[in-house]
Amino acid sequence: MLQLLLEKKSIPTYLKTIIFKKGRRMKNIVFLTVFLSIFTPMITQTHTGSLTVICGSMCSGKSATVIEIVRRALLANNKILVLKPAFDNRKMLDLEIDPLTYIPSRNGNWVGCIPVKSVQEVAELVKETNASIIVIDEVHFFTPEADAFFEIVRSLVQSGKKVFVAGLELDFRGEPFGPMPKLLAYADTVMKLTAICSKCGADTYCISQRFVNGQPAHYDDPLFVVGADQYKPHCKSCHIVRRG
Repeated sequence: MLQLLLEKKSIPTYLKTIIFKKGRRMKNIVFLTVFLSIFTPMITQTHTGSLTVICGSMCSGKSATVIEIVRRALLANNKILVLKPAFDNRKMLDLEIDPLTYIPSRNGNWVGCIPVKSVQEVAELVKETNASIIVIDEVHFFTPEADAFFEIVRSLVQSGKKVFVAGLELDFRGEPFGPMPKLLAYADTVMKLTAICSKCGADTYCISQRFVNGQPAHYDDPLFVVGADQYKPHCKSCHIVRRG
């Protein structure tokens, strides 16, 4: 099936390396069957615009869900544009390519993408590619341009595009994160994912707990710090923010 995807001439070059494993083995496609009934109409019916928001804490499977959305869109032979903020330069997988050029998941799968530095770049790429499906990961990093990002997403939906965005809806303080409140309010569909609390083991809705020198972060610490080792999913009961 992946070989058929790679042979499709309509697929952009940056997406032709979709879902590889270390050692160049293609396996373990993530089938999120619980969402299949949702994905199918979103991807195949392209005459009406819509917004789908995927949210949850660290380690909740947001990127794995994004990868599955991209895979199904390619199978449906849709023209798709996959983006992520250039701020997110984490190297989560042992790949010999620029980490800015792919979206990884913790299960080892990944999909190619284009990094963007601003909302203006998003607009330019959408216009250049004329894609019918727009997928953007880690949208909380658009916090400095939160209002502008929401407006461009709304304009894309109104123009008939299928837009999928994924990100943290709450920051490490447990407060609404950047453009996410407006995106969630405007969304046609919301996928709110759970995670395993790293402290008590509960499988529930979690908040991303930031640690500084092994201790919970202080409320006044910087909002943006990129690095998986500095965050863990904590349930609402275990989540701590130091104050004072």
